[in-house]
Amino acid sequence: MKSANGEVHPLPLRWLLLVDVLVIVLFVSLAAVTLKASRESYHQRALTAGENLAQGLQQNIAAELTRVDTAMRSVIQEMRRSRSGEGFDAALTNTMLAEQMALVPELQGLRIADADGVVRFGSAVPTLAPLEIKSRAFFVRARDDVSGRLVISEPLVSRISHQQVIALARRFDNADGSFGGVIYGVLDIAHLAQQLASVDVGSEGAVSLRFLDLTLIARQVAGRPETEPPASDNVSPALRQAVAARPDRGVVVTRAPLDQVERIGAYRQVEGYPLLVLVGLGTQEYALTWRTQLSQVAGLVTAAALVLAFSSVAVYRAWRRERAAAAALAHEARRHQALLHTASDGIHVLDRTGQLVELSASFAAMLGYSPEQMRGRHVADWDAALPEQNIAQFLATADLRELRKFETRHRRADGSSIDVEVSSVAVSIEGEELIYCSSRDITERKTLATRLANSAAEIRDLYDNAPCGYYSLDADGYFLHVNTTVASWLGCTPQALIGQRQISEFLTDEGRAQFKRLFPQVKANQAVSGLVLDLVAPGMPARQVSLSATAVTDAQGAFLMTRTVIYDITELKATKERLQHVLREQQLMLDNELIGIVKLRDQKVVWRNQAMQTIFGYAPQDVEGASLMQFHVNEEAYHTLRARALTALRAGERFRAQFQVRHKLGHLIWVDAHGVMLDHALEESMWMLADITPLKASQERVEHMAFHDALTGLPNRSSLVSRITPAMAMATRYHQRLGLCYLDLDGFKQVNDVHGHAAGDELLKTMAQRLQATVRGNDTVCRLGGDEFVILLAHLESADEHLTVLRRVVALIESPVQLSNGIEVAVSASIGVAFYPEHGQDLQSLLGNADQAMYAAKKTDERVRVFEPPAAPRG
Repeated sequence: MKSANGEVHPLPLRWLLLVDVLVIVLFVSLAAVTLKASRESYHQRALTAGENLAQGLQQNIAAELTRVDTAMRSVIQEMRRSRSGEGFDAALTNTMLAEQMALVPELQGLRIADADGVVRFGSAVPTLAPLEIKSRAFFVRARDDVSGRLVISEPLVSRISHQQVIALARRFDNADGSFGGVIYGVLDIAHLAQQLASVDVGSEGAVSLRFLDLTLIARQVAGRPETEPPASDNVSPALRQAVAARPDRGVVVTRAPLDQVERIGAYRQVEGYPLLVLVGLGTQEYALTWRTQLSQVAGLVTAAALVLAFSSVAVYRAWRRERAAAAALAHEARRHQALLHTASDGIHVLDRTGQLVELSASFAAMLGYSPEQMRGRHVADWDAALPEQNIAQFLATADLRELRKFETRHRRADGSSIDVEVSSVAVSIEGEELIYCSSRDITERKTLATRLANSAAEIRDLYDNAPCGYYSLDADGYFLHVNTTVASWLGCTPQALIGQRQISEFLTDEGRAQFKRLFPQVKANQAVSGLVLDLVAPGMPARQVSLSATAVTDAQGAFLMTRTVIYDITELKATKERLQHVLREQQLMLDNELIGIVKLRDQKVVWRNQAMQTIFGYAPQDVEGASLMQFHVNEEAYHTLRARALTALRAGERFRAQFQVRHKLGHLIWVDAHGVMLDHALEESMWMLADITPLKASQERVEHMAFHDALTGLPNRSSLVSRITPAMAMATRYHQRLGLCYLDLDGFKQVNDVHGHAAGDELLKTMAQRLQATVRGNDTVCRLGGDEFVILLAHLESADEHLTVLRRVVALIESPVQLSNGIEVAVSASIGVAFYPEHGQDLQSLLGNADQAMYAAKKTDERVRVFEPPAAPRG
């Protein structure tokens, strides 16, 4: 502002300086907050990165150890199944170990040591001098762990490879439960170090594998060889405290004692194993990025302060010039007012509130009004495009002498609208700020431009976004035109290709040779079609394309350019390859050696895979065209199964059954068969068969164990429960009695106490054999537990028929028994008898009454006593 004598008042300069200081303080504060948050973010990202690397590494190592453990478990299981612990075939055992080694390539060796610690089987076992490992700590730990858990050794030097290794060992037992030996796998520590080296920990990071007590197995330090030997436990106190507090996982910032490098570390326990994976990332490396950011932010703040200072100076000088020009502008406004009445464009002047101050006759005519009707109106009365709040904002923010140009719509007196282009500038005349505007009717021009733009956009859209590529080349092979599709395939923009690149730059050597040979033909007006080329571009996937090209010539026939269309056939090629791969997979699946697959037509073999020969033992020439009759147990079994299968298959259902068939060698095998009809008219079906003979044998063993006593082999209580109901039903049907005899050995406890449980078990087995040999063929002997037995006597017709059997039982039991240790012992028996149906209608009642009769026999010193119901009370 000016003083009374016309001098510029210094107040604006003081305000500018104050604002500059405040803004600079704000910049510095924001930079400090940002840098602090950034440092915390880099630290957290380092912790997260370390945790993710440790988690991934422990999963890899856990998976590798599990594969080794699974291999050892498989060998132990196979040894138990084949009873290899009782003297097994060396060639077969070494073959079995070699097969497992092939499945686990990480292993340096897989070996078996006997109970004396002598290595008998496995890879690279010395033949001249026996290899003994009984002094190895892992052998002793595995031998003493009767549970058979996995044992991992400390780092040690292999006596075979002379390399640093760790051993994974498991105990196995003989069939009688005695210690049979140890199977152990050897892992090279150098291999584990390679696993650690695969983790990217930057230039100062380190990664290690340790036991839970932090004993070192392997360690890798980025950028230099590791010098810390295995079995070392030289770690920082901070790490040791963190692991002691939480051994399964954690993070810690510490300085390594070996190289004094501070690292942000994360550790994870290898899941299922007593091992720790530790990953450390150098704090200096992560802080380097933050320091760079610190320098950049400091530079930006300094630059911003300088820019602000220079801007303030420029603003101050502009303010002085503006005040000087205000008077001149007012003079010019008066001169230009005369032009309003003669201008061809719609000239109009607004004040800051939007009221019309002055206008030209052409502006009034443009809107269909007279100048008198327009003067004093608000701009919102005729502007049909901008909301009132936007108009108010425009009027309030228009800078002095700033030329603005924009398009809008004006509302005419008859209600129609026209498109206009408005140029405006704000001026100050004698202290009053006015906005000069010039409106030009562009309705017709805009309509034509819109139509042209729509047509061009449609054409361009069809050209650019076509599902195929289009391009044109000049005589030298440079791009003249190219659509977006081709540009995206080449990883460039169209502008980067046109006139700058040749198509040959994006071809393989073979493709360039083809282009060099065929391009002259195209220029000679010979069309090329169906040409297959490979497009290669940096950073883009390779594409296989089919190309067709023709020449464009002028009126005289001179070459102008090529016109080329290309189609991406990469997916088509990949689909063909996938189809071929699927066909190969299907062929491999069909021709496997585990699941037999056979195709039948009218119950005769028309196709079979290799597994059918394995299952049935027949050569291919014996099976092709053969009838199914020859595979079945007998003709009746064949016709019964065939009728069931055809009923289901003809109804559109799948058929599945388990049944016995005959092997070529004559023995019977069990198969699980699943069939489906392929062609009802030809009665063509497809069957899959699996040999389940071992599974059936296993089921029979399990069922026998469930219903028989493990010590004596006699039926147990469960078997008695299953037999009593049909026995009672048979007795009821034929009007017979059923006798349930509860037998207890007298004197058995003394044998057990004096001679031990082994002698007692041997006595029980002898008594079981005698009872089984004494009873009749239709009678059942069961052991309930301890020295208690039950004899189920069936088909009793006379009142004393049971005595004949039980007297033989008593006599045979009382005969002395010669034990295997040479000691002779003798016991007797007390037997209680309850009859069905008079003494009970169910097993529980009969057992209770027989037990009661047995105790009565003991008290009266009888050998056999029949249950006597209590006398009814007298009334």
